[in-house]
Amino acid sequence: MHCSTHGFNSAYKLLEWKEPCAIHSLALALKQPNLANFQPCQIVCLEHETSRLYAEVVQVVDDRQVCWVRPFALAIPSSTEDDVLGAWIDLRGGADLLCPIVLFRSALDTEVLPLLTALYASSGDEDEVTDRAKRQQLNQFMRLVWQTHRQAFQAL
Repeated sequence: MHCSTHGFNSAYKLLEWKEPCAIHSLALALKQPNLANFQPCQIVCLEHETSRLYAEVVQVVDDRQVCWVRPFALAIPSSTEDDVLGAWIDLRGGADLLCPIVLFRSALDTEVLPLLTALYASSGDEDEVTDRAKRQQLNQFMRLVWQTHRQAFQAL
């Protein structure tokens, strides 16, 4: 199956069982904690406190232990128990990131499928103000990750 690095279609194709089970990828990553076996088009998660950034792997640079990813959603927990998915920010069409590979884990299908459904159900019409707010949210999240994991970023 050819995997495009454009947008979310390739991330969705991954969930059509290109990989038999996301748990298998997680098990591989746990066996080799410093060398995650991420593949292009795989969906990964970067967690910080209670927020999670979901992204598609574009490329892994093994020599530098970094991962080039294309973010598609930032999930922020809801303050109410009624909202299982919580709040999320659609980051499709935004900037790519280059981050230390040790910060990522494989995303499980059980956490990504509801998010994919919500993303595709939402309207894609946003104005410039909304776009700017999304960039600011991603910037704030990444700044917090950087402050928490400065040593991991020093190798970049």
